[in-house]
Order: sequence, then structure tokens, then C-alpha cells
Amino acid sequence: MVVKEVETYRQKKKGRPGNNTEYVKIVKKQWTFEAMPNGIKIQDDAATDGMFPLITNIEAKSLSMSEVLEKYKFQPYIEKRHQQFKSVFEAAPVYLKLPHRIEALMFVYFIVLTLNVLIERELRLAMAKKGIGSLPLYPENRRCKYPTTTRIIDLFSNLRRHILFDGDKEIKCFYNSISTLQEQILDLFIVSKDNYTG
Repeated sequence: MVVKEVETYRQKKKGRPGNNTEYVKIVKKQWTFEAMPNGIKIQDDAATDGMFPLITNIEAKSLSMSEVLEKYKFQPYIEKRHQQFKSVFEAAPVYLKLPHRIEALMFVYFIVLTLNVLIERELRLAMAKKGIGSLPLYPENRRCKYPTTTRIIDLFSNLRRHILFDGDKEIKCFYNSISTLQEQILDLFIVSKDNYTG
């Protein structure tokens, strides 16, 4: 705590102030806080500069220190999924009131996130297996080393199927033609293109 003196001035007599008005100085003491550097604490902290502590409940015999660090460095991938959860899938705000309905909705989002991860994993593993470094999934056919589920779904979003009926009888089924890139991705997923061409 620090004591500071605060000076204020007021008129000596009542009335409107003029050229000859006299003022009285009033000094009041005011208690306040003042931050000061703690030299001892600064020196203690300097002794641990550059150290990176990791706390875990995994037993030392289960994982080495380097493996614990690798698991920690995997965290941004998990955070990326959380970011997708909030932005791409717009999980919030939730307009449900009953807890069991909110839980059910969150479970559906969990399944969606899991499917996203599996789609990306399968495609990237297939690319690595066939020695494909990147795919032209970005606009202007720019190359993409790590395809995301969003890019893959966008690529197939232009495909349509039209069925011509005469009463209840199906006459013909029309499909949009698939591109070379779409065919390549279907091959990587080991999905028959006949599903998209009739």
C-alpha cells in the first residue's frame, strides 16, 4: 500500500469566481496500490528459464520422455477438430433445453467428426501407398498435400442424378459425367465409379 497526497482547490468565499477570487488548497491523503518488481522471484524464475515441464498420469515404464512429448505435440490436431466443431459444423449455439436432447445432438456431431477423420485418413493413406504427393483440390487446380473432408465433399457436390418417370414406371436415369480427378479419388477410396455413372 502506498499513500499519495492529492491536491484540490476551492474558493475561500462563496459566490461567482472573478479576477480577485482567493482559493484555498486542500490536501487529502489517498491510499492506493503500487506494483513493484519482486527481485527474489525474478531470480528464482530465471533459474528455470528454457525448461518445459510436462505433467502426465502415464507411468514412466509405459512411455519414454520423448514419447510423452510426441503425444503432447499431437494436441494441435485435436484442437483443429475442436475448431471445425465450432466453425465448420456450427455446433453452437444450441437451442435445445433438455439435457438428453443436447447429449444426443453432441453425439451426432461426434459421429460427424469421427467420419471426417476417417475419410481424411483413408485418402491420405491411399495417396501415400500410391506415391501421390498432392491432389489439385484447391481453386485454380492448386495442389493440396493434405486433403480435408470438406474439400472432398466440395469436389463431389456438383454431381446429380435425374430419373425420368412415365407414371410409376422408370424410363431412364441420367447422371452428370465425373471428372478425371473425381474418378482418381474414387479409385483411391476403392469405390466403384459405377455408383456415379449408372
